[in-house]
Amino acid sequence: MDKLFHYSEDPAITIFQQMVIAIESKWYPAVSQTTLYEYTFSPESFYSWDEGAGYYLSEETVSPLDVRPLGDLVHFLSRSDIELRITPSLMPLRDSLLQSSLHFSMIRMRNASLT
Repeated sequence: MDKLFHYSEDPAITIFQQMVIAIESKWYPAVSQTTLYEYTFSPESFYSWDEGAGYYLSEETVSPLDVRPLGDLVHFLSRSDIELRITPSLMPLRDSLLQSSLHFSMIRMRNASLT
């Protein structure tokens, strides 16, 4: 990937912070059939472990304030202005991200195809 483009009628945009989730096509059935749950926690005991990736840790045992199912995950992502990209392999994207200044998380790359 050499360049990314954004088209807009607004010439004053200076920062882009859109969230993009990329999955390999073989994982689409699991994503579309999985019920994901959102856990809400009080932030007091958490600290940022990796701000760019959005990882927060607590060294204390914590209990959730609330738990709610998100329902149809693909529909939830589309309603949340989160872009879902489906690709045969994450490796070309991984290679491009490692050479970029973008913030990213690759916490599940162990599940990716090596091709």
